[in-house]
Amino acid sequence: MIYIYSPKHTQCYFIQVMRAMCYELNHLDDYKYKCQIISDLNTNIISSSNNVIIIFGFHDICRNKQVMNYIKNFTTIVYNSEQLHIRDWAQYLNALKNIDYIWDYSINNIELLNKKNINNTTHVPLGYSKGFIIDDSIDDTRDNKTILFIGNMNTRRYQIIGKIDNLGEDVLFLTNTWGNKYDDYVKKNNLFLNIHYYPNPILELFRIVPLLCNGCSVLSEYSYDKKLDTMYDKYVGFFKDDMSDFSSVKKDIVEKREQICADFRNELKFSDILKNSGIEELLKL
Repeated sequence: MIYIYSPKHTQCYFIQVMRAMCYELNHLDDYKYKCQIISDLNTNIISSSNNVIIIFGFHDICRNKQVMNYIKNFTTIVYNSEQLHIRDWAQYLNALKNIDYIWDYSINNIELLNKKNINNTTHVPLGYSKGFIIDDSIDDTRDNKTILFIGNMNTRRYQIIGKIDNLGEDVLFLTNTWGNKYDDYVKKNNLFLNIHYYPNPILELFRIVPLLCNGCSVLSEYSYDKKLDTMYDKYVGFFKDDMSDFSSVKKDIVEKREQICADFRNELKFSDILKNSGIEELLKL
């Protein structure tokens, strides 16, 4: 059995990707294990040492000695989503050395991990999955005027949204928008922003991919990870730092939304990514 785990208090940040991961693992060809999402780690749920645990939000539990001792009993995989080049992750990186396998959607992150002598890494980016879909019936009645940003706000994000406001665009930013609230906004709106929390960031696929899967148009800054930018350039409307092309990029992705969605669905499949990464054999331990 494969268990996908994140602590209750952080699971809202990862639940969309966790659901898609669970869906895809349950649907891999000739796959002999079943997969489920859990929010507790205890022997009543995970009783066999043959089980595999995939952890999201590991940075939040790596200081917990009881949890760290517990997961040693199982094959443990951490899906890293942290931006490892941004700040000092010494304790987190040290804890990763005790993990069996590390998956990451950024090659830049993997290169940094390898430089720290953490070599049990696999590149597992995200792509289209039915596991991300909120409502198959979403149609063209969604709002194409309001641009939504969903995420925690800081000075950097306020400044960028201010620049977009100055272009005469209608921007709405939303915090603490999870679960049904998030689903309702995605059903009713088309245009979404990806603005990074830090300068020189890695492209935030956890925000972008669920939106693309649900037929939304995504406007984004470029990122520090040029490989990811190139991978998603066909599906995301990247705009320049000076906003000189913002309005034209917006117009272009709205007009091409239907084709972009079809291309993303057909060309960048999460199932193919998982198969090509070789994790099927890894999980059949």
